Amino acid sequence: RSNINAYGTYKPEGSILDIATDLDKFSISYAQPMLSDVFSEMEGNISGNIDLSGPISNLAITSNDTRLEDGLLRVAYTNVPYKAEGTFHLDETGAHFDDFKIRDNYTGTGTITGSINWDRLRNMTFNTSISIDELEGINILESNNDGVYGRVFGTGNISLTGPMNSILLSIDAVTAKEGQLHIP
Repeated sequence: RSNINAYGTYKPEGSILDIATDLDKFSISYAQPMLSDVFSEMEGNISGNIDLSGPISNLAITSNDTRLEDGLLRVAYTNVPYKAEGTFHLDETGAHFDDFKIRDNYTGTGTITGSINWDRLRNMTFNTSISIDELEGINILESNNDGVYGRVFGTGNISLTGPMNSILLSIDAVTAKEGQLHIP
Protein backbone atom coordinates (compact mmCIF):
# COMPACT_ATOMS: atom_id res chain seq x y z
CA ARG A 1 0.00 0.00 0.00
CA SER A 2 1.33 3.40 -1.05
CA ASN A 3 0.55 6.52 0.92
CA ILE A 4 1.16 10.18 0.26
CA ASN A 5 -0.07 12.88 2.58
CA ALA A 6 0.32 16.44 1.36
CA TYR A 7 -0.70 19.66 2.99
CA GLY A 8 0.10 23.28 2.39
CA THR A 9 -0.96 26.52 0.82
CA TYR A 10 -1.03 28.20 -2.56
CA LYS A 11 -1.08 31.98 -2.86
CA PRO A 12 -2.29 33.08 -6.31
CA GLU A 13 -0.63 36.47 -5.86
CA GLY A 14 2.93 35.66 -6.85
CA SER A 15 2.05 31.98 -7.51
CA ILE A 16 3.62 30.91 -4.20
CA LEU A 17 3.51 27.28 -3.05
CA ASP A 18 4.27 25.95 0.41
CA ILE A 19 3.63 22.20 0.43
CA ALA A 20 4.85 19.51 2.79
CA THR A 21 4.50 15.84 1.83
CA ASP A 22 4.90 12.72 3.88
CA LEU A 23 5.61 9.67 1.74
CA ASP A 24 5.10 6.15 3.06
CA LYS A 25 6.11 3.54 0.50
CA PHE A 26 5.29 5.79 -2.45
CA SER A 27 5.90 3.87 -5.70
CA ILE A 28 8.82 5.09 -7.84
CA SER A 29 7.08 3.64 -10.90
CA TYR A 30 5.31 7.00 -11.29
CA ALA A 31 8.67 8.49 -12.34
CA GLN A 32 9.42 5.78 -14.92
CA PRO A 33 7.86 7.57 -17.92
CA MET A 34 10.15 10.58 -17.29
CA LEU A 35 13.23 8.36 -16.93
CA SER A 36 12.50 5.73 -19.60
CA ASP A 37 15.62 6.67 -21.58
CA VAL A 38 17.74 5.68 -18.57
CA PHE A 39 15.69 2.95 -16.85
CA SER A 40 13.57 0.47 -18.79
CA GLU A 41 12.10 -0.84 -15.53
CA MET A 42 11.61 0.84 -12.16
CA GLU A 43 10.08 -0.62 -9.01
CA GLY A 44 10.31 0.17 -5.32
CA ASN A 45 9.12 2.71 -2.83
CA ILE A 46 10.22 6.05 -1.43
CA SER A 47 9.49 7.03 2.15
CA GLY A 48 10.29 10.30 3.90
CA ASN A 49 9.38 13.96 3.94
CA ILE A 50 9.65 16.24 0.90
CA ASP A 51 8.82 19.94 0.99
CA LEU A 52 8.26 22.37 -1.91
CA SER A 53 8.21 26.10 -1.29
CA GLY A 54 8.45 29.41 -3.12
CA PRO A 55 7.25 30.78 -6.42
CA ILE A 56 6.30 28.08 -8.92
CA SER A 57 8.92 29.44 -11.35
CA ASN A 58 11.65 29.02 -8.71
CA LEU A 59 10.58 26.20 -6.38
CA ALA A 60 12.86 25.15 -3.56
CA ILE A 61 12.81 21.45 -2.72
CA THR A 62 14.10 19.87 0.48
CA SER A 63 13.76 16.47 2.05
CA ASN A 64 14.24 14.79 5.37
CA ASP A 65 14.76 11.08 6.09
CA THR A 66 14.15 10.10 2.45
CA ARG A 67 15.00 6.58 1.43
CA LEU A 68 14.44 4.10 -1.38
CA GLU A 69 13.21 0.69 -0.25
CA ASP A 70 12.94 -2.54 -2.26
CA GLY A 71 14.13 -0.76 -5.40
CA LEU A 72 14.68 -2.40 -8.76
CA LEU A 73 16.23 -0.32 -11.52
CA ARG A 74 16.94 -1.90 -14.92
CA VAL A 75 19.42 0.20 -16.88
CA ALA A 76 18.09 0.55 -20.42
CA TYR A 77 21.47 0.56 -22.21
CA THR A 78 22.91 -2.51 -20.46
CA ASN A 79 19.75 -4.51 -19.66
CA VAL A 80 21.04 -5.12 -16.11
CA PRO A 81 18.53 -4.99 -13.25
CA TYR A 82 19.91 -3.70 -9.94
CA LYS A 83 18.31 -4.04 -6.57
CA ALA A 84 18.74 -0.65 -4.91
CA GLU A 85 18.10 0.83 -1.51
CA GLY A 86 19.43 3.52 0.72
CA THR A 87 19.09 7.04 1.97
CA PHE A 88 19.33 10.26 0.03
CA HIS A 89 18.35 13.87 0.47
CA LEU A 90 17.08 16.60 -1.81
CA ASP A 91 17.86 20.29 -1.71
CA GLU A 92 17.86 23.25 -4.04
CA THR A 93 21.03 21.98 -5.76
CA GLY A 94 20.03 18.36 -6.39
CA ALA A 95 19.58 14.80 -5.15
CA HIS A 96 22.46 13.66 -2.93
CA PHE A 97 23.22 9.99 -2.23
CA ASP A 98 23.94 9.55 1.48
CA ASP A 99 24.13 5.77 1.92
CA PHE A 100 22.99 4.14 -1.28
CA LYS A 101 23.68 0.49 -2.20
CA ILE A 102 23.04 -1.61 -5.30
CA ARG A 103 23.20 -5.39 -5.89
CA ASP A 104 22.95 -7.47 -9.01
CA ASN A 105 21.14 -10.82 -9.33
CA TYR A 106 24.33 -12.66 -8.38
CA THR A 107 26.79 -11.64 -5.63
CA GLY A 108 27.90 -8.29 -7.01
CA THR A 109 27.53 -5.10 -4.98
CA GLY A 110 28.05 -1.39 -5.39
CA THR A 111 27.93 1.85 -3.43
CA ILE A 112 26.71 5.08 -5.05
CA THR A 113 27.98 8.45 -3.81
CA GLY A 114 27.73 11.99 -5.10
CA SER A 115 24.73 13.72 -6.59
CA ILE A 116 22.51 14.50 -9.52
CA ASN A 117 22.49 18.28 -9.61
CA TRP A 118 19.94 20.68 -11.01
CA ASP A 119 19.00 24.32 -11.32
CA ARG A 120 15.37 24.77 -10.23
CA LEU A 121 14.67 21.11 -11.11
CA ARG A 122 15.96 21.73 -14.66
CA ASN A 123 19.33 21.40 -16.41
CA MET A 124 20.29 18.18 -14.64
CA THR A 125 23.96 17.23 -14.39
CA PHE A 126 25.66 14.21 -12.88
CA ASN A 127 28.43 14.22 -10.31
CA THR A 128 28.12 10.59 -9.28
CA SER A 129 30.57 7.81 -8.40
CA ILE A 130 29.91 4.09 -8.09
CA SER A 131 32.31 1.73 -6.37
CA ILE A 132 31.63 -1.82 -7.63
CA ASP A 133 32.67 -5.30 -6.52
CA GLU A 134 32.00 -8.15 -8.97
CA LEU A 135 28.92 -6.31 -10.21
CA GLU A 136 27.20 -7.27 -13.46
CA GLY A 137 27.65 -4.39 -15.90
CA ILE A 138 26.34 -5.71 -19.21
CA ASN A 139 23.68 -8.32 -19.99
CA ILE A 140 22.74 -7.84 -23.63
CA LEU A 141 21.46 -10.82 -25.59
CA GLU A 142 22.60 -11.25 -29.18
CA SER A 143 18.96 -11.40 -30.28
CA ASN A 144 18.30 -7.97 -28.70
CA ASN A 145 21.11 -6.11 -30.43
CA ASP A 146 22.73 -5.89 -33.85
CA GLY A 147 26.03 -4.72 -32.35
CA VAL A 148 27.68 -5.35 -29.01
CA TYR A 149 26.31 -8.15 -26.85
CA GLY A 150 27.36 -10.35 -23.95
CA ARG A 151 27.57 -10.47 -20.18
CA VAL A 152 30.34 -8.72 -18.23
CA PHE A 153 31.07 -8.37 -14.51
CA GLY A 154 33.49 -5.84 -13.05
CA THR A 155 35.29 -4.58 -9.97
CA GLY A 156 36.47 -0.97 -9.65
CA ASN A 157 35.15 2.56 -9.85
CA ILE A 158 32.77 4.30 -12.25
CA SER A 159 32.03 8.00 -12.47
CA LEU A 160 29.23 9.75 -14.32
CA THR A 161 29.71 13.48 -14.78
CA GLY A 162 28.23 16.20 -16.90
CA PRO A 163 24.83 17.19 -18.29
CA MET A 164 22.14 14.66 -19.26
CA ASN A 165 22.69 15.28 -22.98
CA SER A 166 26.45 14.73 -22.75
CA ILE A 167 27.28 12.40 -19.85
CA LEU A 168 30.94 11.50 -19.43
CA LEU A 169 31.32 7.91 -18.26
CA SER A 170 34.74 7.09 -16.77
CA ILE A 171 35.50 3.51 -15.79
CA ASP A 172 38.55 2.33 -13.84
CA ALA A 173 37.74 -1.35 -13.43
CA VAL A 174 38.82 -4.89 -14.20
CA THR A 175 36.67 -7.78 -15.30
CA ALA A 176 35.48 -10.13 -12.59
CA LYS A 177 33.97 -13.58 -12.78
CA GLU A 178 33.46 -15.30 -16.11
CA GLY A 179 31.94 -13.29 -18.93
CA GLN A 180 31.98 -12.60 -22.64
CA LEU A 181 31.68 -9.45 -24.71
CA HIS A 182 31.16 -9.64 -28.47
CA ILE A 183 32.03 -6.59 -30.58
CA PRO A 184 31.33 -6.90 -34.33
